[in-house]
Amino acid sequence: MDFVDSHISRHKRSCDVIMIHDSICYDIDMRRLINGSNMTGKKITAYTIQKAEEVIKNINQTDILILHVGVNDLKTHNVEESFQQYVSLVNSALSVSNNLVLSLMTPSAADFLNDKISKMNNLIASEFENSAKIALCLNNNFCRQGKILQQLYWNDTKLSRDQGVKILASNLRRTIFSRDESINLNKSQMPKRQNFDRQHQNRAYANKPLYQRPSHNTHRGNGFQNLRGDQFQSNNNLMNSSLASALLSVLSG
Repeated sequence: MDFVDSHISRHKRSCDVIMIHDSICYDIDMRRLINGSNMTGKKITAYTIQKAEEVIKNINQTDILILHVGVNDLKTHNVEESFQQYVSLVNSALSVSNNLVLSLMTPSAADFLNDKISKMNNLIASEFENSAKIALCLNNNFCRQGKILQQLYWNDTKLSRDQGVKILASNLRRTIFSRDESINLNKSQMPKRQNFDRQHQNRAYANKPLYQRPSHNTHRGNGFQNLRGDQFQSNNNLMNSSLASALLSVLSG
């Protein structure tokens, strides 16, 4: 397999998967991202939406195109302006690929920026969630109860290499390989719950935008939380039944 990490000036080689990203995705290992498939892949660094669109102009065609950009634009521009640029970027991307993965921006520790990120992500999800050619990587597992998980971050926006980057890569990998089931992927490396989780969310949260739906891990592990209470109640019922039988026996005697 052929893997290349590339900057704008070195991206004219054709390959199966191209990822255009800002510095947040810099440490993602392309080899691991598509490991187990027969696909070739490369990364291209573009720090803004405009730079990403310039990159796309030099791409002839690719099977899968991944976009993870936008946070740097929100640092200096408002959400409305940045969103219009993003829509233009997506339209350009669809001209070179029929399988587009939009990786939504990860949250920030800076409140002013995080508000913008949340609004922008909701706009993107609402605009493109029903497109047959677009898959959304929600990245909604970097927060808990509205607060970012500090251990996943190196600073306000950049992810920690040992944890944050791994989670982002896992989110992307799950999105890529659930998008195309025909990919020759080692089944042991596929996430086991993805299809069930997606069907469950489609039913349970049909009226909510994708970005506002909980992560598939949100409620995991809660299934047995009342087990001891149920067991205690069952034992009480059994005890009450025994006492009632004994009392009835005495009264009958």
